[in-house]
Amino acid sequence: MEVMGYVPAEDINYALPEFMRNDTAFIDRVHGVIPGWEIPKIKKSEIHLSKNYGFSVDYFSEILHELRKLDFGPLIRSMVELENVTIRDEIGIYRVASGLAKILFPNKEFERKELKMIIEFAIEMRQKLADLLHRMAPGEFEKKKISYRIVS
Repeated sequence: MEVMGYVPAEDINYALPEFMRNDTAFIDRVHGVIPGWEIPKIKKSEIHLSKNYGFSVDYFSEILHELRKLDFGPLIRSMVELENVTIRDEIGIYRVASGLAKILFPNKEFERKELKMIIEFAIEMRQKLADLLHRMAPGEFEKKKISYRIVS
């Protein structure tokens, strides 16, 4: 993503309103950041859009609405132990991982490698914020590397 000639490699708070840019308390409450600037742009309809059957957005929306009723949090927490995290890191990572598991494996059946993929993505999203917070206020937020281990 490029905003007025600026490509965010590390500073991801540039897109926030001015009054939020230096608010570490607000940023610490965000669960994760999806690096949208790493996703290629959709350019040509003949390449990026389907010519076959599509997926009804209304139907998908209804599925997501029903999935909100399920709680995958206890399942993920029972299988993964986070290390070197704050309470906010833990909440954010488990919520993102729970949401991903819910969408990808609504039957709650997944293998260890799939759990690993979900947790690593959730940690990557939160690690971007941990790095940003350290750059913004190094005295308040220490530099850290979030890690995990699968316990079952």
